[in-house]
Amino acid sequence: MHVLRGGRVADVDGTRAADVAIADGEIVAVGDPAAVDAALEGDDTATDATEPTETDVSGRVIAPGLIDAHVHLMMDGRPDVATATADSDYTASYRAARNLRAAAEAGVTAV
Repeated sequence: MHVLRGGRVADVDGTRAADVAIADGEIVAVGDPAAVDAALEGDDTATDATEPTETDVSGRVIAPGLIDAHVHLMMDGRPDVATATADSDYTASYRAARNLRAAAEAGVTAV
């Protein structure tokens, strides 16, 4: 179990101050500290029986993963896209892998 404390949660309704509890890779509670603590006390679904670890995320925004619905991973921003199609398969694959990693590091979880 892990708890993110003191951040601002961003979702479709905007942003708000909230703590976030995560157990077994899933979000199990979001809300004010008292509500999250109460949810943790009543959570018997988590397989991790140790005390929750906490991370202070004050001044930071907690956001869901982002979806890039239109992406060309083999492109790198060159003004002439025809030059990208002239690259070897190896070069294009390397560029796509590099761009996919950069997207993941920026918070994109689906392309």
